[in-house]
Amino acid sequence: MTRRHSGVRPVRTYAFPADVHPRGYSDTDTGSGVVVEAVLDGETAGSPAGLLPDAVDVDVVAGEYETTRTLAVRADEFTPTVRVRGLVGGVESEVVNLSATTGVRRVRRSNLSAAVVESNATHATVRVELRGNATGRPIDLRDRDGHVVVAGHRVNTNASGVVLVSVEKAPSVGVRYRPAPWWSETPAFTGSRVRVHPGSRFFSIQVQAELWTRILGFLTPVVFVLYLVGQLPGAQTWPPWSRRR
Repeated sequence: MTRRHSGVRPVRTYAFPADVHPRGYSDTDTGSGVVVEAVLDGETAGSPAGLLPDAVDVDVVAGEYETTRTLAVRADEFTPTVRVRGLVGGVESEVVNLSATTGVRRVRRSNLSAAVVESNATHATVRVELRGNATGRPIDLRDRDGHVVVAGHRVNTNASGVVLVSVEKAPSVGVRYRPAPWWSETPAFTGSRVRVHPGSRFFSIQVQAELWTRILGFLTPVVFVLYLVGQLPGAQTWPPWSRRR
């Protein structure tokens, strides 16, 4: 056996966080439709600048930064596999089979509705109902994270998915369901929002009934008088269309 000396020296490569803040990113520009929504289980790490020899001159992050351990990824349509790349793009990649991953959750659409059930000169009572869009089952927020915001007030629905909220009367009131992060709740729901108009008297059921009562109360005697006048000889006031030729 012949032994020869080589001029090649072993080299070890290190990866250090760059001056740009490390973060998870989405590759939606490639048409995958996958969106990174959150970075989970991250830890705060210090700058590695003091660990580098003086002969090494590279741009590294100067202060503390957040490491990335878990990513919450959303896709509008279920994709069987997703290719995951490392922080150094193209150096490491892995094809993840989502069908065999226990962390995959389907996010259901929520159905939020609101209506003004009572109104006076200063306040209005808004009835909010929250249900699953596909099943129609009520969403009870008493035993799960998430809440409904009505005119800035945070409230929770009951077992029927309903809550009554008294708000100051305004031309328009926003109602919004803010669910907990989908990766922390089962089943998971999307957020939704609607808008009601308690400032307009026509949107109050009680006021509508009062308005129609007044209109009928005014028209009834007028119609009755016209009818009586129409019964007089030579009068052609009733019915109103009798004077048309």
